[in-house]
Amino acid sequence: MWRKYKINMPVKCLPNLLNDQVSTTGLTHEWILTTLSKHDLTFDQTLSGNEVTSITAHDISVNQGYASKIYKICIFVNDQKDPVYKVVMKIPTMDCISELMDNMYTEEQKAQIKKIIKYLAAFHAFLLANEDKWKNLFTEIGFIDDEFKDMVKPTIDGVKKCCPGMFDEVFKRSDKLFNETAIADYTYRECCKDLGLPSLLQLGDLWTNNILWEKEKDGSIPGKILAFIDFQMAFEGMNEEEKVIHEAKVEKLKLRARLGLEDSIKVLKRIQPDWLTDGA
Repeated sequence: MWRKYKINMPVKCLPNLLNDQVSTTGLTHEWILTTLSKHDLTFDQTLSGNEVTSITAHDISVNQGYASKIYKICIFVNDQKDPVYKVVMKIPTMDCISELMDNMYTEEQKAQIKKIIKYLAAFHAFLLANEDKWKNLFTEIGFIDDEFKDMVKPTIDGVKKCCPGMFDEVFKRSDKLFNETAIADYTYRECCKDLGLPSLLQLGDLWTNNILWEKEKDGSIPGKILAFIDFQMAFEGMNEEEKVIHEAKVEKLKLRARLGLEDSIKVLKRIQPDWLTDGA
């Protein structure tokens, strides 16, 4: 019976659906059905041997600020009106990055940045007044453990492969920066002592997707922050600087990154030469 469909699949599906893709993701309906059957023990039971006659994919991430496409997948059998199975897929794409970068720097967004700073200041004031609630509970820093070091090398290798030659000299000089955890530990935590600043609880991953804003009925954001979320990288240390939001133009990013790294190395060569790799 399965030979009728000419594929090795545990579920039945109209042959003309199998090669259809979810938007421009490159993921076919065949891949979705096969993956669900393999990883969800309830999927085959839900289908109960019925034939899949329709699969829809609705992008629910439009204008929501995600750095990925979020698709709600509905699977229908026997031409029924209601889906028998639903699943949500998160698919990172460069298209999302370009959309997020479009018209990023506006007066409204500058006001939001000021609002973030105001809320963080209030958060830090609370921390200073209530040290007994958090002090010495967040002693590990995820950015300088062995797992993070293991992640750095393939990331650098990927950049070298993507942009051969562009960053070679910079990476030669910065090898020590990426591999000696003592430098990162000083940057994140120990520098507080030298600067005479208190060590505070840091979110560790403060960027737009980890800030929840209250929205008006028309979808606009008036500037009220409901929550800072995702404290899995939280640590005690130096107040975190806002992460630079990538600009849309990839080539400009490459150039800015290279020049920035070169300038950083020049500064370190002048004020902290022992942090750089000798002879590079």
